[in-house]
Amino acid sequence: MNSFDTAAHPRHPDGTFSSVSAREAAGVTLTAAPSSAADRARRAAEEFLEYNELLEIVDHSVGADKHGTVELYRMADPEIARGNCWAATGEVIELGAAELDAEWVDELMISGRGQHVAILAGYREGHAVVDFTIRQFDPGLPFPWTGTVDEWKNTVEAATGTAWTMEGEPNPPSGAAAGLLPHT
Repeated sequence: MNSFDTAAHPRHPDGTFSSVSAREAAGVTLTAAPSSAADRARRAAEEFLEYNELLEIVDHSVGADKHGTVELYRMADPEIARGNCWAATGEVIELGAAELDAEWVDELMISGRGQHVAILAGYREGHAVVDFTIRQFDPGLPFPWTGTVDEWKNTVEAATGTAWTMEGEPNPPSGAAAGLLPHT
């Protein structure tokens, strides 16, 4: 059986292969190119949101009712996302790393004009950031947002026009690097 590396054969936006040799390859098995941690996090976060969109978060947004809750899917609204980064991040982390198809999850925080926190998820390929409340800074950003640590910090800085500082090093929790943490 032949194998076919999709990374060596780019596709058009409609999904068709752009190279003649790829279009003419008959009877081959398509083998996806290795994905990055950010790609894996994106797929996992989208799937998580699909199945957990009604996850209730204690609402800390400006217009929140006292002791009210808000569903995770509503974090796509910048006004609801604002003030809810700690609550949303904490609720998702409490469900465990397996919910994001990760080996481990932890909080990742930056400070600038206040503090902002998101999920740092560890995979065999590396680690990636998952942010369900980043739209508080720019409603045009993807929901949920995923990417590398540097991309996350740069995205927040570009959206706010403010320099942000990483709080601590984005390292795996103790034991994770050696594979000692359970996949929960």
